[in-house]
Amino acid sequence: MTTTSCCKSSSSIASRYVDELFGKWLGREDAPMQVEEWQKGTATDFLEARSYLLKQRPTISPVHPRKPLPRLRRRSASVCDDEELVARWRAALCISGEDEGLELASFAPLASEFCELPVVAGPLIFLKLAKKNNGRFVCLGDFLDFWRDLKKLKKKSHRLFEIIVSKSRGISREDLDPLLKYVVSTHPGLAFLEEHLEFQLKYSQTVVTRIFYRINLSRTGFVSRRELAKANPCLVEALFRLESTDDVNAEVSYFSYEHFYVLYCCFWDLDSDKDGKLHRLDVLKYGGHRLSRAIVDRIFSFKDHLSYPDFVYFMLSEEDKTTEASLRYWFDAVDLDGDGIISKHDARHFYDIQAQRMECLGHEVVPLDDVLCQMADLLEVKTLRLSITHFLDKIRVSGVFFDALFSLDKFVAFEQRDPFAERLKRDDPFDTDWDRFAAAEYARLADDDDDPAASAAASASAEGETNYGGISS
Repeated sequence: MTTTSCCKSSSSIASRYVDELFGKWLGREDAPMQVEEWQKGTATDFLEARSYLLKQRPTISPVHPRKPLPRLRRRSASVCDDEELVARWRAALCISGEDEGLELASFAPLASEFCELPVVAGPLIFLKLAKKNNGRFVCLGDFLDFWRDLKKLKKKSHRLFEIIVSKSRGISREDLDPLLKYVVSTHPGLAFLEEHLEFQLKYSQTVVTRIFYRINLSRTGFVSRRELAKANPCLVEALFRLESTDDVNAEVSYFSYEHFYVLYCCFWDLDSDKDGKLHRLDVLKYGGHRLSRAIVDRIFSFKDHLSYPDFVYFMLSEEDKTTEASLRYWFDAVDLDGDGIISKHDARHFYDIQAQRMECLGHEVVPLDDVLCQMADLLEVKTLRLSITHFLDKIRVSGVFFDALFSLDKFVAFEQRDPFAERLKRDDPFDTDWDRFAAAEYARLADDDDDPAASAAASASAEGETNYGGISS
């Protein structure tokens, strides 16, 4: 047998295996209840009601050896004809012994292959087409009609959009639930969560939130076809990478369990009364009281508390200010009058508090005019009336502007930066500031779990801190 045929055989076996697992999950007695709770949103209430379970942190992810992720080869749907599809369909019927149509385990791998999409697309197509047959099987004629329409779309992202979307406005968060159900129930890297429904739901909620954070930049609550096609990182490629490895943490764009662990543990530690909501004093504690009260007050001017998804947006934006999503998040916060321009007046509102903190902590206080001139040079602009375009044009360095206004330790670190350390940073294995931060924070949390006494001491210390260096933030 040739190497190519071995690879195809292994891929086919893997696909059948994960689909068999998904089929087994669908057959469980509690599966309909879980789906119903998920779709109605009552699963979250159920989760919070069982707070005694959530007082424990999620399970540490098993360690997998890191290895390069292969780029999977897929057939081109546009060059396949009806005869080839019909032949493969009849062969699948003979192998499975099914008469009326193909059931999930047989249909899913064939559908994803012919549609030139990740394995997860197969079950999603099955859910769409099997409704007329009480969800039991898909008929050849129904899939042929669907496939002929789908292959007219040249971009894989457009095909995935048509498979996921249920409403004309675009992909909703609920539309992604079946996709996450499939990933959680079949991916080998998440098998350790099998008995932890609560954390399956929180992991899935985190992934969906990260997808919307990076892709739905219009903040409409619905991902449009255009947004999905322009997404960076690309969701289709992320799903291909995910299916190519047993280590879920190797897919850092959206699906890393370690990233979920960091986000959720931070939320849990800040949530002082464990009500599933963060209030102003909770957020002031973030990062060792890193942020000024001015920016925290501004965040809470939009709502009276932060839910977990709100916090994911906040934390991703604070720890990586080199993405369009994060720059838009902070731009909207600093633009006090909402006119689409950050003016000197807007900047002064935040920098006055920052200057007070710097003075109290013994740092040299740079006048606002000098800071703005420095930022203008950094952004290569001649005006101090800044639109979002000015920041996006210099996306790699624009975050420093916001650090200067309200994130004290990051601004001081920028002012005292070591060129040698910057070179080391460019040579490390991380692609983004978030990946770099999450890796370090996960290692710290894992060490805390290994040393409960140290973790308790650190937690008590954090709870006892009400000031930043003795100065109210």
